[in-house]
Amino acid sequence: MSRKKRCSCKGRTNKKHTFQLTRTLCAALSQLCWVFCCPPCPPCIIRKIAFHPPKPPTYKIVTTSKGMPKMVIQDESLKILPLPQMRSKTILLYEKISTCMCREHKKIVAMQWLHTSETSRSNLVILHSHVNAADLGTVQFPMETLARRTGCDVIAYDYSGYGGSDGSPSEDVILRNADMVMKYINDVLHRPPSDVIVYGQSIGSVPTWYLASKYDVAGVIQLSGLYSGWRTLNRESGSIENVSQSGCCCLNPFNNAGLVKEVRSPVLLIHGKADEVIQFSHAVELLRLCGAFAVPPLWIDGIGHVGIERTREFYERVNKFLHEEVRRFAAAQLAVSNSTISSRSADTPSAAVPTTRLTRNIQLSPKFAQSSDANQTKSKPIRMIRDISKFTAGFWRMESE
Repeated sequence: MSRKKRCSCKGRTNKKHTFQLTRTLCAALSQLCWVFCCPPCPPCIIRKIAFHPPKPPTYKIVTTSKGMPKMVIQDESLKILPLPQMRSKTILLYEKISTCMCREHKKIVAMQWLHTSETSRSNLVILHSHVNAADLGTVQFPMETLARRTGCDVIAYDYSGYGGSDGSPSEDVILRNADMVMKYINDVLHRPPSDVIVYGQSIGSVPTWYLASKYDVAGVIQLSGLYSGWRTLNRESGSIENVSQSGCCCLNPFNNAGLVKEVRSPVLLIHGKADEVIQFSHAVELLRLCGAFAVPPLWIDGIGHVGIERTREFYERVNKFLHEEVRRFAAAQLAVSNSTISSRSADTPSAAVPTTRLTRNIQLSPKFAQSSDANQTKSKPIRMIRDISKFTAGFWRMESE
């Protein structure tokens, strides 16, 4: 009997497939070793998992002939070419690149989109904290669009280790970055916290809730934000709060749930119901924690973690929040403050009433209080907060109906 010849092509194909599989497994193992073993401490592991700055940065900063810094986009896919019909349009925005110096003498790059016309300009300024895999070059067009469609000045910044900012990112570092930009807005732009809307997307919700819990801001916008880092990784069913509390403090980073209860500003939550990165349940539980300070949220069907800011519903809801709900909340707070002042004046007519300590809307200094307290925490009189909570308890429910 003649023996069948064995095809050599099949053997070469199997060897090639085995080689590719082995190479993939080795790459995965080396990546796991780098994340969890170099070094094996929780803060380092969390930093490697959470932060992914674009490498190389999508932009660079150059100096113009007038000695002014200017952003130049390096990523060709992010460059914007204006349509022919838009070339003759008057541009009412101008971009300005700025730097803030941290106490470690490290530079933080911030980008501003400011309105040139007072008639088209709102009294609010939006402070944006971006996602973990973007920099200012990536968010340039979305932030410019946000400034145009809301009439608000917009300021975005890069975390340490992102774009042109020095250092390396971590949870504590991005909180300090956000604090420095807030101080820049107050000290350089002369815009108090009561004019600032803090707006965070994804991991940017962490510095956003931090600023809202520390300062009396005008409002909070969270887009696809997280409840806590532990809950993002642990997708067990059941109550988020029970799952989050099962992790120790060092393994439960980015714990927004612990900051939400300190916020005394109107809050708008926006989330996609099809989000698989940060599940929709995060937003539902955060809405519950916000209580009377939450306005009717925006839940969008069929959209995941990205793409919400490109929808018509997003801008309609944000504009209503900025120009209607924030103003009504400020008016309600002012009315409660005035009634509190009147009652105290009636009780002690000869005593001076410290109006600057009652609310952010009365005689607020253009700069922060020059005290020795490094934290610069805000004053929250218990009596006024209780009155505001009672006054606004059914406010948003009536509005939604």
